[in-house]
Amino acid sequence: MSYFDEKARQTSVDSMLSFGIPICSRYAKANDLSEMLMFTHRVALLGLHEHIKNVSYDTKACLCVIELHDEDVWYDEAGVKIKGCAEKSISQFQWAGTVGHGDSFRDMMMELDS
Repeated sequence: MSYFDEKARQTSVDSMLSFGIPICSRYAKANDLSEMLMFTHRVALLGLHEHIKNVSYDTKACLCVIELHDEDVWYDEAGVKIKGCAEKSISQFQWAGTVGHGDSFRDMMMELDS
């Protein structure tokens, strides 16, 4: 079995705590974990990690789900900063019930339009 098969585990862990935030990759994919680790690092640098309840990557859906402790944070100043961290770190993520895309994904799509 190749490490790049659909359900092949690329890492020995699928979940961990990063800056006190539980993160989980459905199929233990290295890229999923690296995006979530970068996201939690950015959030922690801003001191906003305590707003995050859980971050999980649904590998099959190519979607990272971010859960907050307080739903009101989606729309306040802290939420804007947290979303900015997601845009800099995660390819595709769920934000306040909608799908958001990271900067690298948008850059790629803009190149295709050129």
